[in-house]
Amino acid sequence: MSTNWYNRSAWNDEAHLDFYKNYKLAPKEEQEKALIIQARLLSENKDATVLKAAESLLLLWIANHFDRKKAKDVYQLTIKVCKSMGDIDRANQFETYLKSLKHR
Repeated sequence: MSTNWYNRSAWNDEAHLDFYKNYKLAPKEEQEKALIIQARLLSENKDATVLKAAESLLLLWIANHFDRKKAKDVYQLTIKVCKSMGDIDRANQFETYLKSLKHR
């Protein structure tokens, strides 16, 4: 399986379908890596729909692959995406989650 399925800088319906088809077939370690890499690439986009896709990928990581050691980076990326979308309340929510990681 090629890594191209999670190295897209553009996102559309075809990319979405291809990503999730490959995601379901990938081993758990690759799934986790793919979500973060793809979200990071999409977070550079300014289109609200693409940013929402990046946020969805990060939330899927949090729901299915949460790893305390990697959570800081994922939360920081989520904050960046939320701010880019103009969702300051959601960014603040993840700032709180980020702070709670440091206190444990």
